[in-house]
Amino acid sequence: MKREGGAALIGIFILVAAVSILPGCGGEKNEEGGGKAEAAQKKPVPAVKVAPVTTQTIFRTVELTGSVEPYRTARPASSAEGPLVALKVREGDRVVEGQGIASLGRRKGIEAQLAALREELKKEEDEQQRIRTLVEKGFAPVEQLERAGARVEAVRAQIARVEESLADYEVTAPWKGVVARLLVKEGDYLPARTPLVEIYDPKSLVIRVAVPERFAPAMKKGLTADVSFDAYPGEVFPATVERVYPMLDPKLRTRLIELVPTGSVTMLPGMFARLTLKVEKIEQAMVVPAVAVKTTPAGKKIVLVVGDGVASARPVKIGVETSEVVQVLEGVSVGEMVAVAGHDKVKDGTEVKVIAPGSEGKEDKMKKEKDAAGKGGTGEGMEKRP
Repeated sequence: MKREGGAALIGIFILVAAVSILPGCGGEKNEEGGGKAEAAQKKPVPAVKVAPVTTQTIFRTVELTGSVEPYRTARPASSAEGPLVALKVREGDRVVEGQGIASLGRRKGIEAQLAALREELKKEEDEQQRIRTLVEKGFAPVEQLERAGARVEAVRAQIARVEESLADYEVTAPWKGVVARLLVKEGDYLPARTPLVEIYDPKSLVIRVAVPERFAPAMKKGLTADVSFDAYPGEVFPATVERVYPMLDPKLRTRLIELVPTGSVTMLPGMFARLTLKVEKIEQAMVVPAVAVKTTPAGKKIVLVVGDGVASARPVKIGVETSEVVQVLEGVSVGEMVAVAGHDKVKDGTEVKVIAPGSEGKEDKMKKEKDAAGKGGTGEGMEKRP
């Protein structure tokens, strides 16, 4: 009986010792476990940056492309046919009005005919003078003098026609300009009315742009644009619409406009231009930073309005969008604060902490310094590297 009672006591002692060493069973350990659970349940408050809803003047714009073209061009040609014996200009040459451009052969017959007509004119003029003398002395009737004058005028008319034909073999520039390209080569046999060269007036260079039909009705003279050229990377030039064509292209459904830069820029035919055309000016537009607007999975636009430490999702109706700001037509009021940073995972009704503009937490500074040290230099030094 004594042995059985001793064994029972030993078993109870072993059981108590085992329970006391189990995790969370002691009084001290229970308190420690409860503290961890409570800490896990308490999440950190997200920090967000905010910006006010403001008003400003914005523009409704459209991105377009165009090219530099001259509106005044010429392609001189000869009315005669024959071999091209001399081409007197090259690409890039500047010409003035009346300057010789090209000469055609087969003109000897025309020159001989012209010489013969001039001799005939001299004889008719001498005969007219002789008859005039006789009429003045009363030895010939006035009708005879009139017939002599008619013969003189007929020969002069023939000479004028032959001189025009001779001019067809010598092609000249119609006005001052630049030779853009040659269309023929010396030695070519040219049919009548064959264009020889192409000339453009450098003062007539404009930026031609084909505007889609959607924006065609809004086009008018005086609209402004910011233009950039691939030839001048990083530079932006102001330009003004100087001409709007009255009809749309029936095939492309586009409306042609012409712009002229208001600043000093050297343009060449064929240069590619990119432009932001300001179609409409909107004054006192209510705007928020573009980063404040979010799109829900359902496709609706919202902003997070922050007030009293809480972020509230607000559906908004937007108007003009730019790279920096978005016009808000409905949903917010001027002066309200909207989240612009740190709000990617913030939901409606979430408690938030507002970070003052320009402020930076101590941990963020330490992290940046540590990252810079790890890369072997400061952030400023890294920026200066190519």
